[in-house]
Amino acid sequence: MVAKSLERIDESNKAQKEAEEDEDNEDFDDDDIEVFKDEVKSEYELQLNAAEVMGILMKTHPTMVGELVSTLRNEVLTAAFASGV
Repeated sequence: MVAKSLERIDESNKAQKEAEEDEDNEDFDDDDIEVFKDEVKSEYELQLNAAEVMGILMKTHPTMVGELVSTLRNEVLTAAFASGV
C-alpha cells in the first residue's frame, strides 16, 4: 500500500509540473482549457477522497497505515514543502 501511494504521489507531481509547463503555451483553445480544468478538479477530488480514506484507516486500523503515515510525514511532505510547489 505504501509503494502504491507513493507512486500515485509521484504521478500527481509529474502531472502538476507538466501543467505548469503547459501554462506558458498559448496554443490552447477553449476545449483544451475545459479538459484541463476537469482534470484539475478530478485530481483535487481524488486527493480529498484519499485523505478521507487515510483518516478513516488511521482511526480504525492505525497499525495497518502506520508505515505509510510515517513515510508521508518524514519523506514525501518534507520534499513537497522544500520544492515550493
